[in-house]
Amino acid sequence: YQWQYLNGSTWTNTTWSGAKSDTLKVPAAVARDGYQYRCVVTSSNGTTATSNAVKLIVKPAITKQPASVTVTAGTTATFKVEASGVGTLSYQWQYNDGSGWKNTTWNGATTDTLKVPAASSRNGYQYRCVVTSSNGTTTNSNAATLTVK
Repeated sequence: YQWQYLNGSTWTNTTWSGAKSDTLKVPAAVARDGYQYRCVVTSSNGTTATSNAVKLIVKPAITKQPASVTVTAGTTATFKVEASGVGTLSYQWQYNDGSGWKNTTWNGATTDTLKVPAASSRNGYQYRCVVTSSNGTTTNSNAATLTVK
């Protein structure tokens, strides 16, 4: 076995873990998003077969999850997420009032920081952020709970 990646227009042997086995392990770094990989298998008599190429797509990573908050009614609750990914990231905050996830339009709904008016009717609502990389892949943050006193 010899795994290769496409380097411009040339296939180059890789040295990642498993490069000479049936399983290649490539660290999923933003810099490798879109790289193509294939395996050349050579038999004991010297004949070769080459696998189809596959593309590595790197999803955004949540580097800091939003935290649950407890606030007083009439104030503002703030949820923040930190993420890394390919190109420009976009954000969409969602809430769950017990009937499923819905996009929110509160202040910061499409940024990394959401500000929610803390009304007692929102006590127990959960909030999460859907982060999308410019390659079109998405990752959801963990849910954080709003407690209103």
